[in-house]
Amino acid sequence: MDVTGLSYYPMWHGDFNKLSSTNKALRSNFSRAKVYLAETAYYWDRNQKGYTNLPSPKTPQGRYDLLKALTPVVRDAGGSGIFAWGSYWLQSSKWLIAPGWSDDDASRRSMSDDNARATIGIDGLN
Repeated sequence: MDVTGLSYYPMWHGDFNKLSSTNKALRSNFSRAKVYLAETAYYWDRNQKGYTNLPSPKTPQGRYDLLKALTPVVRDAGGSGIFAWGSYWLQSSKWLIAPGWSDDDASRRSMSDDNARATIGIDGLN
């Protein structure tokens, strides 16, 4: 194996502990493979689902803070990098149509607001 990727969404996967231990286990078992956080996202605004017990407020600053905190967790566990899922998705309620799946505010997890202006969250990946 050359590369593997993990998903991490705080609203579904909880705090960083399991992500860190999974990343470390993969690095231990596949020492020559790079491990990436291949998809992650976080709300920068309210959401329809009403998720609670989140590690940061659902604000642009909260998203920035989460990404800044996530970066050393991935790095310290031997990870090679982070990719933001759906970072370009805008106004998803107008186009995200799939059987059995409601919009779930996917555009509220993008790196831009509904006017296509980058939020501060994008700087959290630096």
